[in-house]
Amino acid sequence: MQWHITDRCPRRCSHCYIPDHTLEPSLGDLVAILDQWVELDRKARQVSTDDWRLDFNLTGGELLSHPQWREFLNAIQSRLPHSRIALLLSGELLTDAIADELAKLRLRYVQFSLDGSRKAHEEIRGPKAFETAIAAIQRTSRRGIPTVVSHTAFPGRLGELAPAAKAARKAGAESIWTDRVVPGPGDAHWNAAATQAFLDELREVSQKLSSKGFKVRTSRALQFLSCGGQAYKCSAGKSLLAVLADGTVVPCRRLPEPIGRLPFENPWDIWTGSEKVRDLVQRQPEGCSRCLFASVCQGGAPCLSFAQMGDATQGDPACCAPGWAIPIS
Repeated sequence: MQWHITDRCPRRCSHCYIPDHTLEPSLGDLVAILDQWVELDRKARQVSTDDWRLDFNLTGGELLSHPQWREFLNAIQSRLPHSRIALLLSGELLTDAIADELAKLRLRYVQFSLDGSRKAHEEIRGPKAFETAIAAIQRTSRRGIPTVVSHTAFPGRLGELAPAAKAARKAGAESIWTDRVVPGPGDAHWNAAATQAFLDELREVSQKLSSKGFKVRTSRALQFLSCGGQAYKCSAGKSLLAVLADGTVVPCRRLPEPIGRLPFENPWDIWTGSEKVRDLVQRQPEGCSRCLFASVCQGGAPCLSFAQMGDATQGDPACCAPGWAIPIS
């Protein structure tokens, strides 16, 4: 579960999904929702197999801007001791002292963003954002905290994955992953040619820079088409939900289609009873029916379908499956 515990953030990144950076729930509000997830965890353990686990990716805004982030992490670990916690941070507020605290928390990983070279990164995130991100990666990796970097690819600005990966590896990150940006209103859309160029770039960077101590990951929507490996099927709604700072529940932060709101509704009822969730889980786009990868891919990225077509159940609008994958007859 990805949980946005605050919308406050010192940065104003150009592709940010958050329209208003002022909303911040109190610790009491957060714990009230947490208690709902504790109950969901109890129910799931009763009906699920032994591999059930409720994990949290905590983020914002900038998570560390919440004045009671420490108390909230302690609340999760005390109520759900078997749950793993990852933190998605900007690095802006990460000091050596805070990094020392995080090193004691048994985190699954921490994640920072790098959008390419210094110039490319700061065009998106603002002055000095690049050096801030590098310093943050160094702070956590040097303390033995598993450190991951995310990279956002834009249809009109490809070619930035290699400098991002090189910088991440040099700073001590253990891996980098990348995905296509979900365009907002007025932004350039993805098409098949742009997706293919992105996948070609990913394959080349992965082959050149992946090593024993650093991995360029290729396990997102459609990436298997160029990079091989197991086909990726989106987990939104099935094994992933996101909670926004106002309690709104969405299948994924990249797919902002509300399916409920906490604490006014029960998360178990949202997860098991939402028609939108059921449509996502059972998604079999008609346009993909003849593709050889239809059952394992399930139509690519529903977030792009929602952003560019207004319907998450449609197939990926920028799919670049090769011709042999879609037989004529």
